[in-house]
Amino acid sequence: PRTPADVLTKAGAKHDPTARASIAAALGIRCYAVNFFEDKPPAKAASLEFIMAMKDTSTLEAPSPADCWRAQVTYWIQKDVVDAINAVNQEAADAARTAGADIWVGIMPVKDVISIRTSPDYVEPGGDLYAPAPAGGYNFALAPGSAASVFTGTGSGPSFDVLQFTVKLVMDQRDIPLFVEKLANNSFHTLLRASYKAVPPNKNMVDKVYGPEPAVNVVFDFETVMLGEVFRALMPDEVCEKYEIKCPERKDAEKDEEEE
Repeated sequence: PRTPADVLTKAGAKHDPTARASIAAALGIRCYAVNFFEDKPPAKAASLEFIMAMKDTSTLEAPSPADCWRAQVTYWIQKDVVDAINAVNQEAADAARTAGADIWVGIMPVKDVISIRTSPDYVEPGGDLYAPAPAGGYNFALAPGSAASVFTGTGSGPSFDVLQFTVKLVMDQRDIPLFVEKLANNSFHTLLRASYKAVPPNKNMVDKVYGPEPAVNVVFDFETVMLGEVFRALMPDEVCEKYEIKCPERKDAEKDEEEE
C-alpha cells in the first residue's frame, strides 16, 4: 500500500481520531524537520545546526568574525545536504505524480531530518580516536572531528582545510545509495561511514507517520575538503591565526580607495 488510506486501513486505525489526525497532517508533509526558532521547542533536537551567536538579530553587539565564518561554513554544508534531500524527494514526487499517486511523506525517500551537525574545528591529521555516532533514537548526532582512524585519514594541510559533518535521517533503506550519490557527486564531500537501524512500526499511527516502506534511522559521517585557494581569501584573520593557517594577504581597502 502506498496511499494514506491504505496505510490507515492496514494499521487497523481507520476509526481512531488520533490516527486520522496524524494521517491528515502527514498528507501535507514531504519531510519532517524540527524548527530551531520555535518558542517552545520539542524535546527532540533542532534538525539544522544554528550558531547561537547569530540568533539575536536585534542586539547592538555584533557577532565575532569567527562566529560569522563558522555560520557561513555551516550554511554551505547544510545547504548541500538539504539540496540533496530535496533532489531525491523531488524525483519520488515526480514519479508519483506521473503514476497518479498521492504525494506525501510516506512515499518519500527521506522522511525525517533528525540532525545535521559539523565538527566544531578543522580536522587535524592526528587527534582523538574516531567515535562514531550510533544509529537510532531522535537525539542529534555529532561529527567525530578526527582523522585518526577514518579510512581516508584526511586532515587539514597547507593547501586545504577539512571539516567533518554528520547527517542523521529517517529514510527508505533502499534509497540510501541514491542520497549519497546526490550529495557526494561533483563535490568534495566523501562518505566516511554509514550505519542504520530499523524504525519500529508505528501501529497506532500517531505522532510522525512514515508510511509502509522499510524506514530506517541512518547516520552518515562525511568529510568535506575546502580548497585553500578558494576559501582562505574569505577567511577572517582571527580564524587564520587560531588554526595557524597561512591566508592570503588582505588588501588595505582604505589605501585602495586613496589610490583610486
